[in-house]
Amino acid sequence: MPTTEHPVSTADEEETRRRARLARLEADLAYFQARLEILGVPGSANQVAQCKAFKLLHASISSLVIQSRRQAAGALGPSPSEGDAPRDRPPGRAIGAGDADG
Repeated sequence: MPTTEHPVSTADEEETRRRARLARLEADLAYFQARLEILGVPGSANQVAQCKAFKLLHASISSLVIQSRRQAAGALGPSPSEGDAPRDRPPGRAIGAGDADG
């Protein structure tokens, strides 16, 4: 009996994987940002270590998100502006905490 499955093109599969990968990276980015916000000002050596680890992970994942977005933009059209970058302020700083834009 023949199958009725519709074949998905390789380009469609790759785009689906790219979007899923980007969504996972953005979720990780949000997690680390939230953890930094929750920690606030570290009160112990353990919290200082956590902040350092989360800031490093946040920076690393931010660069992966930016790279992924640029690759997608290269395949789809013009590159995104720097304002579209997921990290417009240093990790661990609350929105509006000393920012001129509020």
